[in-house]
Amino acid sequence: MSENSTVPAIERIKFCLSSEKMVLGCCLNSKSDAHIACELLDDVDFYFPEHQTIFRAILGLVVSGSGVDPFLVSQKLAAEKSLDGVGGPAYVSGLALFSGTSACMEDYVEILQNKSLLRRCLEAVAKAGSIFYKEGDKIAESLERVRKLFYEVGDLSSTSIGFSLADVAMGKTSVYSKTFIEELEDRQRKFKEEGRAWLEKEIVSSGFVDFDRKLGGLRKSNLIVLAGRPGSGKSTFAMNIAEKVSLDQGLKVLVFHLEMGCKEVFERMIASRANLAEEKIKYGDFRGEEYQQFYCVWREICSSTLNVVDEGELTLSEIRAMSRRYKEVHGLDLVVIDHLGLIKSPPGSKQNLYEKTTEISKGLKVLAKDLDVPVLALCQLNRKVEDKEEKKPSVSHLRDSGSIEQDADSVCLIYRPETDNPLKSPGMGFIVVGKNRHGATGEISLCFSGDKYKFYNYYKEGKNGLE
Repeated sequence: MSENSTVPAIERIKFCLSSEKMVLGCCLNSKSDAHIACELLDDVDFYFPEHQTIFRAILGLVVSGSGVDPFLVSQKLAAEKSLDGVGGPAYVSGLALFSGTSACMEDYVEILQNKSLLRRCLEAVAKAGSIFYKEGDKIAESLERVRKLFYEVGDLSSTSIGFSLADVAMGKTSVYSKTFIEELEDRQRKFKEEGRAWLEKEIVSSGFVDFDRKLGGLRKSNLIVLAGRPGSGKSTFAMNIAEKVSLDQGLKVLVFHLEMGCKEVFERMIASRANLAEEKIKYGDFRGEEYQQFYCVWREICSSTLNVVDEGELTLSEIRAMSRRYKEVHGLDLVVIDHLGLIKSPPGSKQNLYEKTTEISKGLKVLAKDLDVPVLALCQLNRKVEDKEEKKPSVSHLRDSGSIEQDADSVCLIYRPETDNPLKSPGMGFIVVGKNRHGATGEISLCFSGDKYKFYNYYKEGKNGLE
C-alpha cells in the first residue's frame, strides 16, 4: 500500500491513502465516528482492497450493535478468515494509532467520497470512449447509452427520486413506520389519553408566551435566526430561552457561545434565574432573602441539562460533529449558536464573507434537519439600520446575509428603543418576526431588566403584571 512516486500519476489521483487511514483509525477509536462513517460510506469508497475488507468488518459490528475497536475488528476478520489478507492484527492496531481528529471526521469522509466519485467518473469516461469506438455511426444510440452511464454515476437514473406519496401513504418509506391510517389512529389515541400535552411534546417551548404563540414554539428541524445590533440583548434573550428550556422543561440544550466564556455565561444565568443584579453575584453582596434566592438557583443548575461550548474558533464541521456526538450520548432538544458570524471558515477557504455566510446558513439548516432539533442561531445586523430614524430593524438589515432569509424557517429581529433614547420605551424590548413559515409575521413586546440579564413575558411576568 503506497502513495509514493512509484505509483503512476493517473493512479495517484484516484485515492488518498492518508484519508483512508484517518477514517478507519477514527472508527477504531470512536463508536460515534464509526456510525458516521457507516452512514456516509460504502466499502467501494475505499480504494485499497484491504481497507474495503476492514471497513466491511466495522460495518458488520455497527449493524449488530457491537462495540468497535482494534481487537473486536481483528476477531471479526479472523472469524471470516480475512485477517491475514489485510496485514494481520498489527496492521489493524496500527490504523488505530493513525486516528485523526474526530471533529474533522466528516471532512475525511468527504475526501473519500470525492475520490470514489472521481474513480467512477474516470471509469465512465473510459467506457464512453469504448462505446463510441465500437458503435461507429450509431451516434444517437451511443449518446443515449453514455448519458445513461453518467446518470448512473451520479445516481440520477434512480427511480426513487424523493418520496413517492403513494409509498408515504402506505408506510413504505422512512417518513412513517406504518400506513398513515394507522398513524392517524395512534394520534387519535394519544390525543384522547393526553390531550394537547401530547402535541406539545413535538414542540419545544421558548418559555415566552407571545413568542411561542407567534412562532408556534421552537419546532423540530427548524432553523430560527435571531438578529440584532450589538447591545440589543440578543445573547441575553437566547440564553433566557436556553435557561427556560433546560431548567423549566428538563430538556437537553447545547449552547455554542463563540463570544463569551463559560464563567460569564454561568454567572449571567445565575443573575437572571435568581432575579438578582449581576453585581450582587460578582461581589457576593446579598441582603435579606437574596442569598436564599441565589442558593435555590445554584441547586437547580447543579442538576441541569444545559451544556456550554465556549471555544472561540469553531468550524461548521466541528459544530456539526460535536452536536451529533452530544445527541448520541446524552440526547438533544435544542442547539443555540451565538453567533453565526463567528463560525470559522475551513482551513484554506478562499470564500468571501457573503459566500461564507451562505454556506454556514445552509449548513445550519441541514444540521437542524439531520438532528431533528430546533437550531437557534444569532447574527448581527448591518449598519444600514443605524441610518433609520426609528432604528427598527427589518429582514433586509441582516449582515452579509447570504441566504439566511431563504434558509431560515423564522427570522426574528430584536431591538430596544432605549439603547438610542433612554426616554423611549424604557425597560422594553421588541421582537420583529420578519419571516415565519408557520404563521403570521408581526411584533412581540417583552420587558427587559439589563442588570439581571433578563427578558420577561410582557403580560404575565413584566411591568404590566410584575412577578
